[in-house]
Amino acid sequence: MRLEKEYTFQEWSLWNWSIIDAAEDFYNEFNHYPNFLFANEDTFSQINLIVCITPEFRKYFIKNNPEYGEVEIGSFENKDFSVRFLYNSDLADKDFIMMFTDDDVEVVVENYELKILFPDNN
Repeated sequence: MRLEKEYTFQEWSLWNWSIIDAAEDFYNEFNHYPNFLFANEDTFSQINLIVCITPEFRKYFIKNNPEYGEVEIGSFENKDFSVRFLYNSDLADKDFIMMFTDDDVEVVVENYELKILFPDNN
């Protein structure tokens, strides 16, 4: 089973709340939390920039990963859900897709982008 819905980041500074709100909306509609978030490279770059320059985010990530000077995040989680970030170059800047799947999927690197392979794509 695959469920998906598209959303848009309204304010970069609230990126984390946008993901939480989208996940809650997704759950309310489908009765499942998403487990993947797709966005284009520029959207993820903007999130990573905010994480690196915002003191409370940077403090958290550097504290937990002191060997890194810069941070590039690949997932987001809270007490209710966890989503893995994957690239989708077809999406416009600020747009993102939340997806739930219970398929046995494989995440691979293709043309320098993380892609998801579903069993029927092999």
